[in-house]
Amino acid sequence: MSKNDSIINLEQLNAVTRGMADRERRYLEQFTQLCADRSSVLKDARSSEDRELIKKTIHSLRPQLLFFGVKDTKHELEKLQLQADNLSWSEIDDSLNQVLNQMDKAVVEVKSMLD
Repeated sequence: MSKNDSIINLEQLNAVTRGMADRERRYLEQFTQLCADRSSVLKDARSSEDRELIKKTIHSLRPQLLFFGVKDTKHELEKLQLQADNLSWSEIDDSLNQVLNQMDKAVVEVKSMLD
């Protein structure tokens, strides 16, 4: 996968870990677990149309997605965290779908790096 096709950007991770492979691996493993856990919570919150849970979950997830440079999520994360009360359910659902889709792609990419 070329750098342009990549869903994630590991520049910040490389800077924090100073290129230490074992530390990078731990961060990446934690990222995949966090995405799996939060994805499940977001899907449940979507099913029950729980705006507060969506906002709280996005609030806890957003720094990690931004740290790992997950493409095309920043605007949607901000919208879900800060404007969910003012959005129609259709808009929330669309934004959640975009975020969840990018998270799934990021996890696949990270898992391929870990193999």
